[in-house]
Amino acid sequence: MKANLIVSHEPSYYNYRWTLDQLKDLLGSVKIVDVAPSRILLNVDDPYKAIDIIREHLPEDTPILRVIPIDEIVEPYVESVAEYVWSVYESKIPEDAKYRITIEGRHLYWRSNSMLAHTRDAIEYIASKVNRRVSLEDYSWIIYIRVMKTRSLGEVAAIAITSAKYIFSKSKR
Repeated sequence: MKANLIVSHEPSYYNYRWTLDQLKDLLGSVKIVDVAPSRILLNVDDPYKAIDIIREHLPEDTPILRVIPIDEIVEPYVESVAEYVWSVYESKIPEDAKYRITIEGRHLYWRSNSMLAHTRDAIEYIASKVNRRVSLEDYSWIIYIRVMKTRSLGEVAAIAITSAKYIFSKSKR
């Protein structure tokens, strides 16, 4: 089963259960793909619609901190991430849009030598063939990469190429 939504919540088993209860109340059917401390990977019918519902109906009193869609999951290599990004960005990011690349979590590696990739080098490599304007402050689109270790999938890079409004953060409601 493929994950298509990352939900981060406040720490504790109580908050994990509370998060699941709120998600089930708001979204109905959610399938858990993987869990880690303060993070749940889910499969939902439509992750973008789910984020719209969460943004609109999530109560103020919630342990949910962030909700991020996942378009694709690849191996945690810079080249794998870049290949995916390069293959789809033109169909997702409008030509006149400004974007940024954000990498969070664990580190990406270079496939050629299995060496750790510095975040700046990885971003520059991925951006090298993305023919859109970059802006770190005034962007409307984001290429979001979350590198994480999972029980069910091993170490992976989850990628979302999305309008910035679909990176839901409790602090930016």
